[in-house]
Amino acid sequence: MAVTEATVSLTEAALADLQGHLRGAGIDGWVLSAFRGCNPIAGGVLGLPALSRRYLVHIPAHGRPVALTHVIEQGPWQGWIGENRTYLSWASFEAGIGALLPTRTRVALEHSAGD
Repeated sequence: MAVTEATVSLTEAALADLQGHLRGAGIDGWVLSAFRGCNPIAGGVLGLPALSRRYLVHIPAHGRPVALTHVIEQGPWQGWIGENRTYLSWASFEAGIGALLPTRTRVALEHSAGD
């Protein structure tokens, strides 16, 4: 993976539209996750190319989205409209997921073949 100059491009208007659909479906949030371009849905929604490190984004039906991103790959997250939490190791990524996702809620998570 080459270093990218692209940055996340989810807009406030697109976020509001997504959140409206989540609420309409009775879903509390949507989790987007990708690693090395394995999930074109996440990349497409966020406007990101394939990144070299894993990321996970929680888009709640209400409130600000939260991203969990690797400390050495922060460039693409400049201008992110939500909160950005960082991780360094696999263990801290797993812990970050646990802290990121609310309990007892209904979240959507798409499946992308090969991801």
